[in-house]
Amino acid sequence: MQRRKSHETNFKNKFFAFAVLATLLVTLIMTLAQLPTAKSTIQNVPVGIVNQDQGLIGKSLTNKAMHNKTKAAHADHPMFKWYEYKTVKAANHALSFNGNYATVIIPKDLSQSVQTVGQTGQKSTVKIVINQGRNHTLATNVSSVLTSLFNKVGTSIGTGVLAKMAALNLSVPDSKAEAIANPINVKTSIVHSTKNLEAASSVFFQPIWITSLVPTMLLYFASRPFNQNIKKMS
Repeated sequence: MQRRKSHETNFKNKFFAFAVLATLLVTLIMTLAQLPTAKSTIQNVPVGIVNQDQGLIGKSLTNKAMHNKTKAAHADHPMFKWYEYKTVKAANHALSFNGNYATVIIPKDLSQSVQTVGQTGQKSTVKIVINQGRNHTLATNVSSVLTSLFNKVGTSIGTGVLAKMAALNLSVPDSKAEAIANPINVKTSIVHSTKNLEAASSVFFQPIWITSLVPTMLLYFASRPFNQNIKKMS
């Protein structure tokens, strides 16, 4: 009889321990499931840059980007942590496998295009590739900030070109004025798209929450014998 009670006690203890471990495991999974969407502040976000332009403008633009220390509101660190790559292939690999959120590609014709935009009216295109799969919310913010940043750079370059033309008393053709004022197009594309998956984390959360009821029930049944023993003792 005593041995039987001992076996029952051991079983109850193991059952209770299993229920506790199951609860902790579900809690951990639920927490990890929400971590990707929790980070939305832009700080130290890894971004790659590839400079295909051998002219002064491309080199200057790359240097300024990599030394940019601008911080977001309430952030302790700069918005971006820049990594320079020699080829687009290397940057694409880092974008897909090394955790980069974006890649900025400076075209090889940038310097030449800026110098001749007054005659040709043709803009050069800076490409920004966004890895949306890393974190949909943060990737969207990164895309917006990078697009704004390089649009401002284009405007700054255009202002400089117009100032030089004015100093040389060169007229600005109306058909070319807009291209000269902003000689850079910014084109954004997305890889690892999360389109139609914006609610994925909450969809994943619901079955885990329902599953969490199981260890709750286990804890309830595991504690019942202890509650009954306490009542008997009282």
